Amino acid sequence: RQADPDLIPQLHARASIWYEENDLLPQAIDQAFVAGDFKRTAALVERVETEMDATFQSAVWLKWARALPEQLLRARPVLCVQYANALISCGELEDVEPWLLNAERWLEIAGDGSKTSMIVEDEASVQALPVTIALTRANHASYQGDHAGAIKYAELALELLPDEDLMQRAQAVAIVGLTSWALGDLAAAREALVDWMDSTLQMGIPLFSIASAFGLADILVAQGRLQEAISTYDEALQLAQDVDPHLLPITAHHHLGLAMLYHEMGDEEKAIHHLQISSDLGRKSTLIDWPYRRTVAHARIKESAGDLDAALALLDEAKRVYITNPVPDVRPVEAVKAGIYLKQGRLEQAQEWAREQGLAVNDDLDYENEFEHLTLARVLLAKYTETGAGRALQQAQSLLDRLLMAAEEGDRAGSVIEILIVQALAYQAAGDIPNALTSLGRAFSLAEPEGYLRTFLDEGPV
Repeated sequence: RQADPDLIPQLHARASIWYEENDLLPQAIDQAFVAGDFKRTAALVERVETEMDATFQSAVWLKWARALPEQLLRARPVLCVQYANALISCGELEDVEPWLLNAERWLEIAGDGSKTSMIVEDEASVQALPVTIALTRANHASYQGDHAGAIKYAELALELLPDEDLMQRAQAVAIVGLTSWALGDLAAAREALVDWMDSTLQMGIPLFSIASAFGLADILVAQGRLQEAISTYDEALQLAQDVDPHLLPITAHHHLGLAMLYHEMGDEEKAIHHLQISSDLGRKSTLIDWPYRRTVAHARIKESAGDLDAALALLDEAKRVYITNPVPDVRPVEAVKAGIYLKQGRLEQAQEWAREQGLAVNDDLDYENEFEHLTLARVLLAKYTETGAGRALQQAQSLLDRLLMAAEEGDRAGSVIEILIVQALAYQAAGDIPNALTSLGRAFSLAEPEGYLRTFLDEGPV
């Protein structure tokens, strides 16, 4: 610095080259930034995106990309699409489409044979952009809950894909599976997710298969298959240990899922064990939805313990840390809070929630709002219990009948059990004890083989 300050940028540039030659790309990027060589930095950032996306480090990658001059970023169509993909992964959905349109404009100019200032590092990546853009749009639509758009663009990607591109073909199928999940077709969703996990294993990318196991377990829980969900988690944990112990931080979700399953089954010793492991691993995890899932799980445990104020505080925190992602949010925080309000005897707050959501007993039913409508039935039942309004009881019973039929048709035994319990309570409120016992008996027959417990106990003394 004292003898030759002009040499400093050159030294950083040389350091960047050395790091790159030794496959230490994050350090190479940092040194290129310090050297002020943004063109080199952009090339490195573009090169490392696939690996960082695959290891759930999109937030770090996006920070680098944002530090580049925007004009340089926009001149690189591959980087534009990567940027759009990173925005989606981080739940920033508003600004995605302009970056995809910018990339498409470059492709149009290049296709016309016009002179262009487009910067290309890898011609093969540019040739693949139509497929990559279709997949990115499918993913974007999936995050936004646009099911028709997700299927449309996933099918477009499948049409454009060469047969040998197994990875992107598997991604397109997985997006269709996530859409099936959101639409309540759990059998199709489960099949698609299993195909995705098997495909990534065959391609030598066990990380994706391991990480996706918590989604498969979520589907199995919704189907009432708790024992299979436990096996799914256990197999993924064993695979992570066998493949590379460094992958263990991504299993924070798996231990959290096991903790909640054992909590449901009344094995609090195992639940606490897995909860502690999940907390330790979660501090090292790069999964963006970890804070939300962890906080919701802790709220559930507090609710089971009867500490309802603490549960509500945790749910408020969960709402603050929620980041949009393609996993269907079938138990929205506000609906869970409304259920707790009812346990606290705060009927007016629960009714206000229903009004704010615009819920009505004659709404069209779908899987994504199933839990909200079940909570509405609880609100109506509480209104009858408190005020004696017979119409409220009739509305609750009618809604429960429709919910039960939809859940049975969708093979969602987890939902069926909970609906039957509320139906039993509605029959009891009406003084119809034989039908109340029939509904409860059906719930027990589905629940007992899988080990359900807390779903019944958390209803309280009634």
